[in-house]
Amino acid sequence: MTKKKPWGLTRMVVIAAAMLGAGLFIHPVTALGEDLGENELTGWRGVYETGDQQYFVEFDYDGTADVMIPVHKMPAGWFVQRGENDWMTPMDDLRVLRWYAAADPGNLKSLLGTSGNVASLSVIFPSGAVGYTQVFLKALTRLHVNPETFGGPDIPPGSVPLAMLDGGVLHVDTLSNDNTLSQCEPGQMPAQLQWLLGRSRAGK
Repeated sequence: MTKKKPWGLTRMVVIAAAMLGAGLFIHPVTALGEDLGENELTGWRGVYETGDQQYFVEFDYDGTADVMIPVHKMPAGWFVQRGENDWMTPMDDLRVLRWYAAADPGNLKSLLGTSGNVASLSVIFPSGAVGYTQVFLKALTRLHVNPETFGGPDIPPGSVPLAMLDGGVLHVDTLSNDNTLSQCEPGQMPAQLQWLLGRSRAGK
């Protein structure tokens, strides 16, 4: 009777490495049904708090807390007084977005949904999937801005069929089924938008 040779340590390490290497090429996906939620963008602006003498870039969300990011001084001429201690730029001021893109392009990609939003082998603590509300999409259209310009997804101004959006949100970091998380990359058109445009062209 022939005995099977035990697996050697070297062989197991090689196989484990091969499995890990293969995993690097698998696009990470996670079900939205796991109650992971989504950060639904509605707009942005600059804020200056006179009490702390601190400038912020504020990103506003629907249903979740707004994000206030401390930044270095922005041009004072951009701001108008909104309260006793607060000065703010107009909502969706393109100058603020351009300024922040130059100051911290990596974090802006994350906020726009194209970096570190979905868990993977290289992203242990994801920042969360991103969705664009109709309010945010209309602002991009009004400003003639494709977020791709700032490292975000490829969404040509006015290209989103708003009436076809389920719940009024374009999911950036999902597959076309709207229920499976998948990291959108910089300059990539969101899978849901590709699907919606296909249906729109087909007259469905």
